[in-house]
Amino acid sequence: MIVTVTLNASLDKTYSVPGFGVGRDAAAARVEYSPGGKGLNVASFARTLGARVLATGILAGHAGRHVRELLTSRGVDHDFVYAPGETRSCHIIHDPESDTLTQIREKGPVLAPEVRRQVSAKIRSLTAKSRLFVFSGSVPPGLGADVYRELIEMVRAAGVPAILDASGQPLAMGLQARPDLIKPNLQELDELASRCGWPGVSAPANASLTDEQRRSVDRFESLLSPSAEAVDQEAVRRAAAAAARSVQARFGVDVVASMGPLGAVVVEDNSVYCVVPPRIAAVNTVSCGDALVAGIAVGWTRGLDTRGAVRLGVATATAKALRFETGQVAPEAVSRMLPQVTTVPMHR
Repeated sequence: MIVTVTLNASLDKTYSVPGFGVGRDAAAARVEYSPGGKGLNVASFARTLGARVLATGILAGHAGRHVRELLTSRGVDHDFVYAPGETRSCHIIHDPESDTLTQIREKGPVLAPEVRRQVSAKIRSLTAKSRLFVFSGSVPPGLGADVYRELIEMVRAAGVPAILDASGQPLAMGLQARPDLIKPNLQELDELASRCGWPGVSAPANASLTDEQRRSVDRFESLLSPSAEAVDQEAVRRAAAAAARSVQARFGVDVVASMGPLGAVVVEDNSVYCVVPPRIAAVNTVSCGDALVAGIAVGWTRGLDTRGAVRLGVATATAKALRFETGQVAPEAVSRMLPQVTTVPMHR
């Protein structure tokens, strides 16, 4: 069974608002409610792919009860710690006319130290029946930036593999517990590699890139825009591979760096390669990174090696991008995408 851990769950509300603009009243053409937070997205995707999955973490208040009901409606088993306060909401506004996404995320409830002790006890109780743990997303106020380190140390001591998908200090401290794999995006990877003493993909000290390539890498946030063709794709991949190698050398963990439509650069053992998706006309890319993680987790539990698992993850992320809803994917679309996913070796 795959266990996903979401410490800062949310009730996601995705709006389709044609002609959305700041300072103007707007009518939503469509609204979708989803159980949110990266780990809950992973759980939804993994369940759709046919895996046994249990969602755990922290819920609170009326919004937390709504999240629990939405998970039940998706067939996702759950076992949460319930805390005082209110689970946060996240608002995702998609403008189909300009093809833009705007996200507004609440921080989440401030939690007392007792909640962390309850979470630790919950994770400890689940290790005996789990094949894999996935720790995903931000950490709510009061829980402590080192919480992932404590939890990963616990499950690793029990002999259960762990995937970590976080950012900032929680990711940096979680790495000290040596998870089996991390899945940063380019911005998270750049920050993490800089913490490891690597100059970063956009730093002038990185003499391996030309000025133009460095500017291309620094514009990674534009990769999902219609001008993505203007980005030097090979420069982005090389920079991501170099940063991922520095992280792997420091911590001894496999790294899967997600790069949107450019796919994912993978550094494992002595191998470096890029898994490339087919070209599509994306509808909504929110939660695609979680679909990638879900595919990797499901692939591992099915006995696939990391290369095969990442291919399944990239196919799942690509299929998700074709849907408006957050955290949902059509299994037949994943099956259709998988043969179109290619693997390109890279020099170490």
